[in-house]
Amino acid sequence: VGRASVVLALWEVMLDGHLAPALHLQALQRHLTTESESLILQVLLDQIRSVFWRFLAPNARPHAAGQLEPLLRKGLKHATTTSERAAWFAAFRSIAITSEGVAWLDDLWSRRIQIDGLPLSDDDEVAIAIELCLRLPPRAGEIMTEQIGRTGNPDHKARLGFIAPALDPHHAVRAAFFEGLHNIEQRRREAWVLDAMRHLHHPLRATESAALVRPALDMLQTIHDTGDIFFPKRWVDATLSGHHTGAVASEVRRFLETRPPDFPPRLAALVRASGDLLFRAAAILEPSTSA
Repeated sequence: VGRASVVLALWEVMLDGHLAPALHLQALQRHLTTESESLILQVLLDQIRSVFWRFLAPNARPHAAGQLEPLLRKGLKHATTTSERAAWFAAFRSIAITSEGVAWLDDLWSRRIQIDGLPLSDDDEVAIAIELCLRLPPRAGEIMTEQIGRTGNPDHKARLGFIAPALDPHHAVRAAFFEGLHNIEQRRREAWVLDAMRHLHHPLRATESAALVRPALDMLQTIHDTGDIFFPKRWVDATLSGHHTGAVASEVRRFLETRPPDFPPRLAALVRASGDLLFRAAAILEPSTSA
């Protein structure tokens, strides 16, 4: 309990801007090498993913990945239970961006190698394929086509076909997919839509997808009126999930400041809640533009 309290307290200190994200990441890495409690280990791995993608500048990620990837593979190798191996692997899969890390994922997905003690399920292979599409744009079409062919479950196959345009290397294709979501029929499978939105706004695509943030927020009233009660919050969460710049934070604030008088206060509140990490990251990384 004491160790968990320290981990959570340091996270709050970083969010408040009193601990540099790079230093926090170093502390998390040191703690990973000694932590034995699986619940705390999962918190550490989740925080590493959040700091890596939301609180490091893009040009700082390659160096951080060069330190993290060997550490995560070592943890995967020495984990004693299947659930712990799965946690270590999920963290590695999420942050791997070096040529060595991506090549290892490619070898796993291509079934040239295996992980001792962790057989990969169909869902695991789908998750790896998605990460590879984001990291290897020239091969994205080939990877997705092969993964769809491998997948035997008809529902899973249909889901992959739906989200494939959101993983396309060409921004015009991804933008056209987003425009199609104005059609209520395209939003019928809400879980699929949320998956696609997270891929559209992945941090590796954030520069191009920033232009889609305001249109997505402008759709929020329609999303509220036509979807599940939880869909609006999850829609905004997915839209903002990959962003941390002052420009996007300013766009979200501008939306809140210029919303129509009849815009539901509840929806404005959920935008503020979903934007919390974005606002904090922008304040840390670009303090001059996020006031």
